[in-house]
Amino acid sequence: MCRLRSPCRSLSSHDTLHTAMHRTFIILCLLGALAAQGRQAGTDMLQSSGPEPQGQFLADINLLGADYGDETAPIPDDALTRTLGGLHTRAYKEGLEFLVENAFSYNSIHNPAPGKPGTQLWYLLHAHANYRLIKSPRQEDTWLKLELSGSAALNGRTWRGGNMNDAIGLTGDTHTDIFGERIFFLPEIALLQSFNRGKSALVAGVVNQTNYFDTNSYANSSFGQFCASPFVNNQTIPMADSNLGLIIQHQFHDQWYAMMGGSFTSCPQNASPLKHTDGKNFNLLAELGWIHDSGAVKLTPFVARINELPEGGERKNLHTVAGIAVNAEQQLGSSPWKVFCRAGWSGSTRDNACGAAVQWSGGFVCSQPLQHLGICSEGEANQFGMALAVTRPDDGSVAEGRPRNRKEVVMECHYNISVTPWFLIQPSLLWISNPAGRDDTGNASVFRMQTILTF
Repeated sequence: MCRLRSPCRSLSSHDTLHTAMHRTFIILCLLGALAAQGRQAGTDMLQSSGPEPQGQFLADINLLGADYGDETAPIPDDALTRTLGGLHTRAYKEGLEFLVENAFSYNSIHNPAPGKPGTQLWYLLHAHANYRLIKSPRQEDTWLKLELSGSAALNGRTWRGGNMNDAIGLTGDTHTDIFGERIFFLPEIALLQSFNRGKSALVAGVVNQTNYFDTNSYANSSFGQFCASPFVNNQTIPMADSNLGLIIQHQFHDQWYAMMGGSFTSCPQNASPLKHTDGKNFNLLAELGWIHDSGAVKLTPFVARINELPEGGERKNLHTVAGIAVNAEQQLGSSPWKVFCRAGWSGSTRDNACGAAVQWSGGFVCSQPLQHLGICSEGEANQFGMALAVTRPDDGSVAEGRPRNRKEVVMECHYNISVTPWFLIQPSLLWISNPAGRDDTGNASVFRMQTILTF
């Protein structure tokens, strides 16, 4: 979503409200124009109930499909659900697929950093639209991909407190999709071209690498899954969004695919890559994936070139960061239990863009737990999840005075309660031991209540 997955750099807090609203207006106008000008029917392979053809893995990674909502929710057929379902179907037939996720997030922080608010209220937005420019009978379509993300503080105390992670000090982000007080930006504006009857694909433009690499079915998005960065992407992988990039993909077997890509990394999320690309900061990523009936295993080697100018400092020498990460998920037979894990290692303890030199995370998800216990019936979107992450922070992520050999430990659990196909309630609890960005405490925790609306 992806879904926007764990951006590696925080946004500047100096974006003005006028600029954010102006950009948002332009983006929404563009999405509306695409919806109004859609041309042709969607590919049949995304709706097929038969065996998956070769190339289906790439379609699952790159596209959204026509499905909408959880039809087993307690209120499955209200007027808004019927309207939204019909809208998605009509748009898909015209060559447009889209998903708009909204969340209102209440956060109560135990042991916040001095001067930071202990209660924070946020609005989060993630929208993704794919528009088919050219339809091919050989499944070699051309798509335009657009993505919009952002967050806004909902009261004065939250606004004055800055980015939520300033109150916690976690390596990465306490909430992956909280970027700043009022910031909206485009992580991706790219063209997708399929080749070889859908078995090969090319993505080029302003690319959000987290939409393609290191994806996981059970821990990939803060909209209904886990929220903290270690559970959305492995933070040793130096992935970027909002930068010029290229990805080449190929499915070479019924159960195997490979992809390789690269991106510049010098452009901030709230700036134009045409003006902020220097060619000196970039990454190269590859992924080999094995997908079987009940799970997947993915191996992701990476390398990044760093040449940044720190605030008030001298220019660093060119520095190369390289490493490897693994990502696995498994459905446990016919039970409601699913497990997942990620592990990553970087060859450097400094200049790791996402904040971690070594990281392991893993957990489980149980679908419809109360129903399986015989307590009550539940929608398929209802689930209980628990995850644990252990991180060796990058030297640049560790607060002055904190021992560098201390591992940061994060645990998160949540319960999803579906009400309608478009409305979900998610209470969750986050606990952090040894937050790397603080030297004043050994632990912190966050109780979070989110309401998620998906259109």
